[in-house]
Amino acid sequence: MGQKTGIKLSIEVSEAKNIILKELKYLSGFYPYNIKRFFDLRMLHAANIMAFHDENIRFSDDFSYRLANLIAGIELLATGVNFHSFNTDDFVMLAEDIKIRASRKYNSVKYKSQSEKNYTIDLLYGDIFYSRSVIYLLEYGDYHIFESILESLKSVHKNRLLLHQKLVETVNNIKLQTKMIDLEVRIEEIIEECDLSILGVNSLLKTSFLTGWGFFGNSETALPYKIINDFLNIKAYKDLSLFFASLPPDYYFLKKIKYIDNKVNLLKSRLYENISDVKPGWLKDNLKKLAKLYF
Repeated sequence: MGQKTGIKLSIEVSEAKNIILKELKYLSGFYPYNIKRFFDLRMLHAANIMAFHDENIRFSDDFSYRLANLIAGIELLATGVNFHSFNTDDFVMLAEDIKIRASRKYNSVKYKSQSEKNYTIDLLYGDIFYSRSVIYLLEYGDYHIFESILESLKSVHKNRLLLHQKLVETVNNIKLQTKMIDLEVRIEEIIEECDLSILGVNSLLKTSFLTGWGFFGNSETALPYKIINDFLNIKAYKDLSLFFASLPPDYYFLKKIKYIDNKVNLLKSRLYENISDVKPGWLKDNLKKLAKLYF
């Protein structure tokens, strides 16, 4: 958000961004590691919250302060999630582990235990950002929102692990096949089967949408579930496509899957069609600006 996107930042989002940049500067001073690359400059969680706010309506100083802290807390938490992302090395390690033990049933609990022993610098910083985020989340002063955010965080980790385990198992089952069409069809089927997990990976984004609607939504207007779900699916599928693209050459059959790009284009068309029907006008404009951040 900001200069690079052409979207004007609200006072609260600007203050939240200042808080985050100070945290990044502070934490960067302890160890020579580029942690800034894990912070998403688009600040999607902040944008989701503020999408439902009419910029002509001003907040009290107290609410403005609390909202800025809440946004900073969610974005810091999201940065921690990025540190904990399931990377290509994890995927390949899990794939090789399953392949070696192909004759035995895969034990996800055992793998999780083994994986947790490999405590990396990314995992450490992720935990640090989690702890730092709590300071600002609690400053908002609503324990129900705090608990909903924590539940979302648990959902992110659970569904990310389930999704990658399912993909890895499928990859190893079809890797010996020679027909590309068979591979594409099976991957498409798996993605459809994992629809809930794909959405669950973005539970924190969903919570930011719901939080924004809870703050600013019109009680006479229905929650735009379809629009929210399209945003979440678009983010998930684009992330999945980038993940596949980053895999080693051995996983060429995942790099060439056209299904995801086709799915994103379909979702994009549907999203803009649904946004075109939104009223009032300021909300439609806000959602159009939000869509630019997602594409």
